[in-house]
Amino acid sequence: MELNLKGYTLIEIVLVIAVISILSVSIFVYINYSKTFNLDAGTSKVAADLRYAQNLSMSTAQFSGVSFEGNTYFIYTTTGTEDTLVNNPADFGRSLQVDLFHDFGISIASVLIGGGNKVEFSPLGQPYSDKTGSILSTESAIILSVGSDTKTITITPNTGKVSIQ
Repeated sequence: MELNLKGYTLIEIVLVIAVISILSVSIFVYINYSKTFNLDAGTSKVAADLRYAQNLSMSTAQFSGVSFEGNTYFIYTTTGTEDTLVNNPADFGRSLQVDLFHDFGISIASVLIGGGNKVEFSPLGQPYSDKTGSILSTESAIILSVGSDTKTITITPNTGKVSIQ
């Protein structure tokens, strides 16, 4: 009499389920970590570019600004009547324009800069909502988001200090 030994043992089935569970948890943690990492990286990029625009205005003795449109922003110099896009220091053939959704997968949830969507820095580094307007008198904020997570970049009035909260 021959025994039919086809099939899987209980131990094999339990091990396969355990391996699948561990892989599933690892992937879930990675996906959540990736979103948080992208939000942090994108927020740092925006803050660094705001500081770059401020330093550019102080080093060239002319107004420089950052304008936000949708999920994109760009850096420019201005005379008050004419804006000129700034070249990207990492790629001189292109203007310094960043699409946050394309590059980091994050969105600009809100821009709260004196009622507008741009900030301009004077040659002293002070933030204005417009070169022809007055200096910002209240703290400005740019709120970035991915999913339900948000980060806020603030610009302090008078000094133009850029910080991440």
